[in-house]
Amino acid sequence: KNNLNLDQQKAMIDSLKQVLDGTNISAANKNYLIKPGQLIELSNDLEHTQVFAPFEPLSDINQPKDGKPVTLFKFYSKDELQTRLQTVEDSYNTPS
Repeated sequence: KNNLNLDQQKAMIDSLKQVLDGTNISAANKNYLIKPGQLIELSNDLEHTQVFAPFEPLSDINQPKDGKPVTLFKFYSKDELQTRLQTVEDSYNTPS
């Protein structure tokens, strides 16, 4: 069962649908649509940035020696996003 409340689930459903439709995508929203072979600069702070590719789990987060927080970027394939959307929709539509 999803740990999000109904309002959070609805917001996630709306957001995932927008991303899958290619709308609401911008650096300001902290989401990106990067095509194969395309290069995007996410950050110029390499010490405090970590990127996870599609199908790669969030694990082994490197902590910088200065103790400042790390900015994580997790990328998903379209299939992963569609699966996540289906999971959240199923949870949202299943009465507790």
